[in-house]
Amino acid sequence: MTISHAQSTPLTCPQCAQSFSAEIWLIVDTAERPDLADRCREGNIHHLACPHCGKEGQVDAPLLVYQPAAAEAAASSPRLLFIPPSQTSEQEDQALARALLALLREHLGSAWDDALLGQFQPVPRPLLAGFMSEDAAEREAARQEMDRAAQAAMDQLRSRDPAAYHRLKREQAAQQAMQNTPLLRELQAFIQARTWTATRRVLADHPELLSDEADDVLSQLIASARESEEGGDTERILTEHRDLLRRCREVGIEQAFADLTPPSSPSPAGKSEDLPPEAQAAQRMMRALTALPDDLRTALIEVMANVSSQEELDRALDARPELRAALEKALEEQE
Repeated sequence: MTISHAQSTPLTCPQCAQSFSAEIWLIVDTAERPDLADRCREGNIHHLACPHCGKEGQVDAPLLVYQPAAAEAAASSPRLLFIPPSQTSEQEDQALARALLALLREHLGSAWDDALLGQFQPVPRPLLAGFMSEDAAEREAARQEMDRAAQAAMDQLRSRDPAAYHRLKREQAAQQAMQNTPLLRELQAFIQARTWTATRRVLADHPELLSDEADDVLSQLIASARESEEGGDTERILTEHRDLLRRCREVGIEQAFADLTPPSSPSPAGKSEDLPPEAQAAQRMMRALTALPDDLRTALIEVMANVSSQEELDRALDARPELRAALEKALEEQE
């Protein structure tokens, strides 16, 4: 099976109003089709001409560029470049990216590598040539230009809607913090402690649990639990521990733990066969996230952060079978 993929699409010419079909390239394997790679660099991969009147134009279609050779290149040359259409929403772009990744996975078969998910880079169409350049300096220049454009967009959002800006910044910080495996393990130990005394001991050993980064990670986990659970028990347990850490920051560790009664009562998230199912679910999820490879954990958190219900999460994981399989395996190992 070939890796590159084109789709025959019915079109109507805006000039002569005649209908015709055209092949629209959606996936380009640069090693398999260097001719298509050249068209991507030249910016005409989606350039078409009407067979009736000769009118030329660009089709606004998504594109996934697969660069196998980039595995041996610098880190500034991702193996997967995704170019979204110009007239779609962020949610639509995410759905298109998932669909094209699933199609690429199908075409690659046994050659598919989950590590590819960690080398996925959305790219504005005008910067595609720079990201595909064999010159490291040109690739870096394209990346810097994209960063400047993203910063300009953030500055505009801050001026237009300060609340939305700060919410987005915290979400971005949380997603970055979620890649911090040691911090996840420390939070896991904090939540799983059998008694409040043990919980306090974990905090004494790991004062970084009082950091903004730890608060952001717990907030992200709480948001994910709220969106994906029906009962909300995992959300409650995570919220309880986040609030305790916040109380420690406000009044001090001594006072915050003195307010807990009784101080030696079992923590609701402690690891025990006698614990309620919701507490066990919370600790299993924490252990599963910690156990996942960095690239899969990042991809999974991104999916969870962009759904608003269990049904949406199920659909998103159906489109990403490798993530579903990885999560289910990690959860099974925590039984």
